[in-house]
Amino acid sequence: MKRLEQIARQFDLKDVINMLTEYDIIHQAMPQLKGKLSGLVQYDRKRIFVDTEQDFSQRRNTIIHELLHIYSRVKLLKLTEEQIKELAGIIERREYDRI
Repeated sequence: MKRLEQIARQFDLKDVINMLTEYDIIHQAMPQLKGKLSGLVQYDRKRIFVDTEQDFSQRRNTIIHELLHIYSRVKLLKLTEEQIKELAGIIERREYDRI
């Protein structure tokens, strides 16, 4: 957990802007992935797909989650899917619980 908290502290707006400068976010219904995935990253095409059949809060979490996949890859962190889920939760609570 300590490692994830440290990564969460280092993940900042500059990183997000750099990733969003390179990647397009495509919001679309993805019925073929229903129940399996809420979003995905196409690294080769530099695109993030987000399922529009989620509510706003779920889409926001999906975007954070997918950005963390990119961040993990760029920073060579080798985070597992479970670590990324946990890290997305940490970041979402940090950024949105203070509103």
